[in-house]
Amino acid sequence: MKLAILETSDTHGYIFPGNYLVRGDYSDSFGLLRAKTVFDQVYHSYGRGQVVSIENGDTLQGSALASYMTHLRSSAAIADFQSAYNALDYDFGVLGNHDFNYGTELLTANFAVANRKLINANIIDKSTRQPFMGEEFALIERGGLKIAVIGVTTKYIPHWESPAHIHNLEFLDVVDTLKRIVPQVRKHADLVIVSYHGGFESDLVTGEPTERITGENQGYAILQEVAGIDVLLTGHQHREIATVVNDVVVVQPGYQAKDVTMVEIEYEFEDGQAVIKKKTPQLLKTANYEVEHKLRDQLTMFNDAVEDWLDKPVGSLTEPLKLESGAKARINDDPYLNFIHQVQLSLTDADISAASIIKEDAPGLPQQVSKRYLLLNYPYSNQLVKLELSGAQLRSILEYTATFFVKNQRTGEISFAKKFLEPKYQLYHFDSFYPINYQIEVDRPLGTRVTRLEFNGQPITDQQIFTLVVSKYRAMGGGTYPVYPDLKIVAEYEPEITEIMEDYLRHNSPVKVERAKNYRII
Repeated sequence: MKLAILETSDTHGYIFPGNYLVRGDYSDSFGLLRAKTVFDQVYHSYGRGQVVSIENGDTLQGSALASYMTHLRSSAAIADFQSAYNALDYDFGVLGNHDFNYGTELLTANFAVANRKLINANIIDKSTRQPFMGEEFALIERGGLKIAVIGVTTKYIPHWESPAHIHNLEFLDVVDTLKRIVPQVRKHADLVIVSYHGGFESDLVTGEPTERITGENQGYAILQEVAGIDVLLTGHQHREIATVVNDVVVVQPGYQAKDVTMVEIEYEFEDGQAVIKKKTPQLLKTANYEVEHKLRDQLTMFNDAVEDWLDKPVGSLTEPLKLESGAKARINDDPYLNFIHQVQLSLTDADISAASIIKEDAPGLPQQVSKRYLLLNYPYSNQLVKLELSGAQLRSILEYTATFFVKNQRTGEISFAKKFLEPKYQLYHFDSFYPINYQIEVDRPLGTRVTRLEFNGQPITDQQIFTLVVSKYRAMGGGTYPVYPDLKIVAEYEPEITEIMEDYLRHNSPVKVERAKNYRII
């Protein structure tokens, strides 16, 4: 007999196959409307009763459509948004880190109308010591096969999320949680599935760490330390994985519903006992499947309202700030970064601003700016804080940014170090700083690469004290920068960064952006 396990993860609200750069263009090779066709075909092929389907988190944030829903926060918008996910008829759902970006009130409102059962073993209410939503695991039966499904989420959320959004919640260690639960359910199950909104901290073949070990990703530790798991569904890192490690099937389906992972389980009954004969993982590319038209038509009115909202003008620039390449813009100190810095300094009156290019496909800004372009460049819910730091601490932070670069000794070309490109693309962690003037010499040893550092034309001393405006995400540990956890927060700002940009444009248009470069990487 055969059972199919289907997973999506990190869909980030990409229901229609488009990034909303051009109104009405839904020709991209991703999206839940394509995944719906995959699910329908698998349900038909195996029979709905022989499929277990799981949504592995990060649904509420990312796309412009998701931003519209979180902006309105109305029951109608939430119902429309969740109707897309409900159409895929998931059996189970898991929480992702970005699902907390708007607080637990919006999160619970969405799951109140979702038809998937939430499984959550490691995010608990501090008062009751029970899962704050959902249940730790589920025991089900498919075709005589007894199946346990456990849901867990990266414990690192408190390092990114606003404390107000996760008040009274505790994020337990994933490995410890699974060590407790897997033996408990293994007694009652022929097949144990762990659905983990998290990824891998080490290479699956060599075991060599692929990132700083922080607890953000614990997939490799799960494989090494937790016995009794048959299938490990993962996410968070936006990687495409379909493999087997130590007889455990391991999958991860990218993001934006570009892939659906499917695990086929072949089993037989011997003396009345189910025996697993074969486990086969695969990635199903949604680009190879058509959009499901019935669901598309059902959501058209909602999506048209999104497009109208995106088209609202917010202001103008004296000249456009287009981006051709996020990587080149970072290396060359593109003026687009100065726009973000100007906005942040205007609000906070800080001495220095830190900012990053969040998306690799960020288009920059045309001369006439609509809400569409603000969200295309900055789709995340984030706020600003103002910190106090010394010149020495500022230099330490800049030295960390200098670790992003390598130089080709033959051609002299500067590029980004492989560890920030693989296995997960992480250039959004590179921050530029303004209006200080500084120079990074990539040939020099790490820790000594910042060779010029000035403020108002004068060298910065270790003892000088500055105020720095930066995203709350970065200040709370996003990107694992040094120094930030030790810094004093002197002010916090409630509006989201895109709201701050919009307000700045409305009150200062046409905005003239400083085009002079204030840092060099050589």
